[in-house]
Amino acid sequence: MRFKKIDPEQVIEFLSREYGVPEKELANLSFWSSGKRVWASSDVILPKGVNIQGIGIVIGKMKEGRIIPSNALFKNFTITKKKIELRSEKEVRTFMSGGTIKIDNGPRGIVCASYNGENIGKGLSNGKEVLSQVPKEFRAKGIHIP
Repeated sequence: MRFKKIDPEQVIEFLSREYGVPEKELANLSFWSSGKRVWASSDVILPKGVNIQGIGIVIGKMKEGRIIPSNALFKNFTITKKKIELRSEKEVRTFMSGGTIKIDNGPRGIVCASYNGENIGKGLSNGKEVLSQVPKEFRAKGIHIP
């Protein structure tokens, strides 16, 4: 894979504005792109001639000049905007199985779902319902509820 360093100010401003990620959590990270993927890592020097497969964690994908956040972003960083709190273990099980949760006047677009203060994954909201965007490989059959 080929990695290209991204201007950190752009990434930090977007994630802070859209999802409320505190700038201090992002300040010491480097941001990279490879294809459409956006990676976050501690600062690294990439050796020439080595086929690097990944740097840190994938925090999203670039689409039309903005970052579409990943589940990893929501699970590894503090999210204070566009967030919904699941109200019961039943909702957690439904969400983590790929289902839809009803909400009242919630945020629209891509949201972070949490339960008992712990971020558990990404959803797509129309303001009345949130459809789980947790990848199939991470959907739980026998899940641990925080």
